[in-house]
Amino acid sequence: EVLVLRSDMLRAAGDMDGAGPGPLPAAGLTDVFVAKFDGATGKQLSMQVYGSATRSESVIDMAYDKVANRLVVLLNSGNTLGSGLSPDVIAVPLSTGIPAKLWSFIEDGQNKNPTGITVDSAGEIYIHGRSQWAISGALSTTGTGGGGMYLYRVSSAGKTVWVQHWGSPAFDLSGGVAVDDLGQVYVTGYAQGVAEGTVTGTKYLGSNGSGWGYGGDLVVAAFTTAGAPKWIAQYGSAGGDTGNGIAYIGGKS
Repeated sequence: EVLVLRSDMLRAAGDMDGAGPGPLPAAGLTDVFVAKFDGATGKQLSMQVYGSATRSESVIDMAYDKVANRLVVLLNSGNTLGSGLSPDVIAVPLSTGIPAKLWSFIEDGQNKNPTGITVDSAGEIYIHGRSQWAISGALSTTGTGGGGMYLYRVSSAGKTVWVQHWGSPAFDLSGGVAVDDLGQVYVTGYAQGVAEGTVTGTKYLGSNGSGWGYGGDLVVAAFTTAGAPKWIAQYGSAGGDTGNGIAYIGGKS
């Protein structure tokens, strides 16, 4: 992942195996790094490594929090066998470049693969991903049939504000997340069934069947800052269609 903060400054985040510089040494598992580069010359100016002795971490996405002048980096964190996957968020202040854990999901034994992170104009953080089944405390339990999608709102201090569950009664995969100027949140993904909620679009279900490898539809949904669903759009072709990323440009786009 790469973010351009100024024309002369780049920040990159990724995964590494083996020893590396930073406040935490590599622990023999997969760790993550956050590096600073000069955009004009490509020279590496600094690098910090984040990891733990008991889990393997990998970078999924990152965003810039302009309120706190920091990076928020979304990690997929799992045990040494690669199971028990769940989202973690680390914060990297631009003033120091040193990463520290900001938020993590309380584990309940199920995989919760994260796929996207964004920050709104007030510094609130939104995390999108896929879970194996319903999440305790979610605002709704829709989309829990074959593994649905989740959307977390996390405060700038790293506290969970709410979590929303959405998707279809069949197999779902999550994609990216974006937020507009008013704080409305947009997410995208893949659904093999008709998404539960106010659906617009063709709702074509692609190939018949269920489980990994069968056709499904692209889905896009909008939620309020309170986590209430506003609308869900579902579109597709005769094959499998997936929403991987989403971006807010401005106005109504």
